[in-house]
Amino acid sequence: MDFGIKELGITFMVGAFTILGFELIFYCFFNKELTGFFSGRLGLQDESASPNDLQTSQAPNKADSDDKKETMRLAVFVGLAFAVGILAEDASYSYVESLNIPFRRIPAAIVGKLSPTGAHFDSTYDSRLRTIITDPDNGNPAPQWLAMDLARTNSFILTDPENGVKVTEWIKSPTACKIGDGVCPSWQQLNESVQRLYFFAKNSVYAHPEYYDEMRRIQSRQEFSRAIALISLLYFIIALIMLVPLAGSWLLRVRMGSRPAASNKLHIKVPLVFVTLFLAFMFSMYAYERESDAFNRRAFGYFSSIRLAEQARDANLKPEPAQDTAKQ
Repeated sequence: MDFGIKELGITFMVGAFTILGFELIFYCFFNKELTGFFSGRLGLQDESASPNDLQTSQAPNKADSDDKKETMRLAVFVGLAFAVGILAEDASYSYVESLNIPFRRIPAAIVGKLSPTGAHFDSTYDSRLRTIITDPDNGNPAPQWLAMDLARTNSFILTDPENGVKVTEWIKSPTACKIGDGVCPSWQQLNESVQRLYFFAKNSVYAHPEYYDEMRRIQSRQEFSRAIALISLLYFIIALIMLVPLAGSWLLRVRMGSRPAASNKLHIKVPLVFVTLFLAFMFSMYAYERESDAFNRRAFGYFSSIRLAEQARDANLKPEPAQDTAKQ
């Protein structure tokens, strides 16, 4: 598979979603358009056009002119979608790497408690730590089998000489002490050790062609769902802010006895915007959590297999101990 073409397609889809999501808010709230997508000028057929207009548009000169305009409009949209997509992907990368910005705390405090999927929206502990440590939030953490495999191969000691010994000893004997009691590593030390191992493991796995293609496919889906989640949440907040002056203006006109025809559909359009953005955020965030867990498991698991193969090879290469021939 050509990942260059796939990544360009993902960037375009992210940019298109960003542009059309912004236009959706303005179109449903204020009946304003940027690209004309929702009225038919870009991508959708304009059903409101009269038969006379359709007949007139069949004239050769007018048809050629319309085709040129549509081509130029589409070309501008594609170029703008790529540019916006690149910016949105960069912003989403910064979003996921920062654990304390509002875009992480809002899902952790609200959406995570409402989600029936069991996805880990809480940002207190990184998803990489959750992949190998069970229940860090409940005060009763336990290492999973993947952590035990990594400890047996001394992977934590390899990538984190400062804390790796403590982390390895706790994983091998989790009931001997308690996290943060001075004997066992603290949560900060454990998290830092896992982060260092993750990046080393990721780079090591990417160096093997037999793992690279699979990891890149998962990472592409992860980056796409992460960007869509950020954009949906951001637009949801923007829609909430814009709803305040819109509702105030509408109530004022109702009290004055003036109710424009355009506002009659607000009670349908506005809730539709909120529902659409909320569902887009929920599904994309759930997809991101699932893809992140799959990526983390493969990074740690494949690295553990690589370490076991290296240790087995080193053991076979060791010279046999010399025999004492003096007594013979």
